[in-house]
Amino acid sequence: MTVKETFMIMIIFFLIIILCFLDSLDASWVNTLNQGDKLNSSAYLVSAGKIFTLGFFIPSTFSNDSYLGIWYSNDSYRKVWVGNRNTPIADNSGVLTIDSVGKLIITHNGGDPIELYGGLTGTNVAATLFDSGNFIVTVANNNGSKKTELWESFDYPTDTLLPGMKLGVNHRTGQKWSITSWVGQDVPASGAFTLEWDPTKRRLIVRQRGVIHWSSGVLGDKNFEFITIDPSNLNYVFTNVSTMDEEPMIAQVDLCYGYNKDKGCELWKQPQCRNGYQKFDERSGHFNDSDKASFYDGNTSIGLSDCREKCWNVCDCIGFMADIGGTGCLFWTKDLEFIQDYAGSSARHYVLSSDQPPPHNRGKHIWIPIAVPIAIFVMLVFGILCYTKQRKIRLLGKYETRNTKDLIELMTPNGYTVTNELELDGNQSNDLKIFSFGSIIAATNSFSLENKLGEGGFGPVYKGRLTNSREIAVKRLSRTSGQGVVEFKNELILIAKLQHVNLVRLVGCCIQGDEKMLIYEYMVNKSLDSFLFDPSQKEKLTWEKRFVIIEGIAQGLLYLHQYSRLKIIHRDLKASNILLDGNMNPKISDFGMARIFKQNVLEVNTERIVGT
Repeated sequence: MTVKETFMIMIIFFLIIILCFLDSLDASWVNTLNQGDKLNSSAYLVSAGKIFTLGFFIPSTFSNDSYLGIWYSNDSYRKVWVGNRNTPIADNSGVLTIDSVGKLIITHNGGDPIELYGGLTGTNVAATLFDSGNFIVTVANNNGSKKTELWESFDYPTDTLLPGMKLGVNHRTGQKWSITSWVGQDVPASGAFTLEWDPTKRRLIVRQRGVIHWSSGVLGDKNFEFITIDPSNLNYVFTNVSTMDEEPMIAQVDLCYGYNKDKGCELWKQPQCRNGYQKFDERSGHFNDSDKASFYDGNTSIGLSDCREKCWNVCDCIGFMADIGGTGCLFWTKDLEFIQDYAGSSARHYVLSSDQPPPHNRGKHIWIPIAVPIAIFVMLVFGILCYTKQRKIRLLGKYETRNTKDLIELMTPNGYTVTNELELDGNQSNDLKIFSFGSIIAATNSFSLENKLGEGGFGPVYKGRLTNSREIAVKRLSRTSGQGVVEFKNELILIAKLQHVNLVRLVGCCIQGDEKMLIYEYMVNKSLDSFLFDPSQKEKLTWEKRFVIIEGIAQGLLYLHQYSRLKIIHRDLKASNILLDGNMNPKISDFGMARIFKQNVLEVNTERIVGT
């Protein structure tokens, strides 16, 4: 290659670079983007007074995502507006332009254009960055008169409220103005908190995911109830504006936990495990053994405020921090201990703390003025309880006396003299016990269906378990049963007097108003009919067992007819009234239909036909 050819190649290459450079707008000193201009990642718009700058930026060192934003020219870290906060560009290929039909768009590699303003206005469209921080799209009228404003960034605020911005609703157009926090320190996407204007109560409110966490209080003549502002800066209510020395308004939502109303905080439903003394403190240090016990939420759409909310609502959580990049959460549980680095060189964590005062000092100033009325109230309640208890004891004594008399009356057969063996302590000499209604309720689980063993004409029978673990069978006389008071009286008298191995043993009874119950020993194998008439169970009745059962029944009947103190005819002997214990030994039960004979009487007339 000759020297001439080499020189020509260098000239062509230089011209290509110049053309490429001219194709993109180096607007470091320009405040207006005209139709057809292109603003790439290396160019900027600067307001006339050099207060604000507009351009592309990459907020995080952990990601290549880029955004179009506006920031203070002397503080590029403070972004006051982001145009594509929820649609980031995956690299630095973004270009801002106004196309041929007047749309303000961001083009980039590998994706559809991001439209900021989509009006079809034709030519003479421009976008200007003003010293207020507002980026306004205008169109020049054909007659050369004042330009018409088509779109402005102030109508689409992000997380910063500048003078001239609005909070509220345009009832004519339906436009709503509010500001929304970033997800994380390095992620401009819409976060958890919004600042809104509440027109009905004339106040500012901060919501977290829709729940009101803080309010400014009612707006007075020049100020809000819970916002203190320097009188010299009354025109700048919300944030720092054109100078860096002005004091911004800070809504300290991190002080709000839902249980307090200090400094504008609002109340909302709290988990039961939290109390008014707890809060999260930012500390430098680490949790011991944190790698084993921490848990992680990698959701990139949640930020630090969401981490705090999640940790607050999980009772075991004692600390958290946002993940690298400001999104996602790391949590630590109560089994860990936080080791603080007082030098402040370690990572920052948010650790649960409690300002609860020592027990001996706690709430002295609160209890003093209310101690006297509380004492009076306690004494009043105590007096009422004592009176109620004494009255209940008197009524119970009368009731128990009446029940005892009823029981004694029931224990006395017609035409016979029976020694009163019922003692006032609730026991009989034959270990016949009087059970309270409450103890039977507890033993049978309130007469549950699971405990029901069966039912006859007299009423249902339930299995029960006493407090000493003894199993019982409770025969509950139905109010509508065929077995009335006479039958109940018969059974109580007879079984209380009878003692034989082949007769079911009566443990006790219970009388509560109209309720009358007999309590028997529980027979594990239930009744003989459950074996005789069940094809699977009858196979268990070998001839040897059948002979044992037959002999036992006969021995029981012989005792009733000849050897008991009273001659007794059962009159209702059937398979369902023969109970079987754990060894298949038979026991005759159900003496409600039995008749009593005197020893020297061989026959007696019955008033009606009953029994089997």
